[in-house]
Amino acid sequence: MKLFIALAVCLLFVSAVRGEEEEVSNKDNTEMEPLADGEEKKDGSVPLDNSLLTDDDVMRADLMDLPDKEKLMEDSSKIYYRGCSYIYHPHWVTFHRAEQICATLGGHIAYENMLTPHERLEVFKRIGHVDTWIGVRYAFGKWRTQNGKVIHHGSFGWARGEPNHTHHEHCAENWYNTNLVNNLNCHHRRGVLCEFDAAGH
Repeated sequence: MKLFIALAVCLLFVSAVRGEEEEVSNKDNTEMEPLADGEEKKDGSVPLDNSLLTDDDVMRADLMDLPDKEKLMEDSSKIYYRGCSYIYHPHWVTFHRAEQICATLGGHIAYENMLTPHERLEVFKRIGHVDTWIGVRYAFGKWRTQNGKVIHHGSFGWARGEPNHTHHEHCAENWYNTNLVNNLNCHHRRGVLCEFDAAGH
């Protein structure tokens, strides 16, 4: 009988020790577990990882330190072609920030003289070999200019095999500094070519 009681006490002690170890282990795992995508920290902030953010989130993050118009003008070069003026801003930014930079200057991402390979070639001849955003986006199942007009797919001058991956590549760039066009994710960074009515600039 004494042996049975001693064995029971021993089993209860071992069980209690294991329970404490599991509780400590769970506590440690909880403290070290990373935040889920988009989950708020204790201070209410969210990790700014562009791979986890929506387009709207990226736009808000880009606008946090948008430079003023005078600074943009200092860092940009200006050219003219077929009734439009162009300012090239050399710093690589996301498509959303490019839109805001051009809007700050009073224009938009270049598209009016960018709708055929020949037009793009003439513009790029004046600004040099650059890799820049083109002012078209994939929206409502079509590729459209900044003012919402559908582009002519046959004459637009996509690079071979483009556009592709349209489930997540909704913006466009000139392909490897050429006059052909590639589509890519709007979170990538490219140079900024802003377009204006030449009469107003």
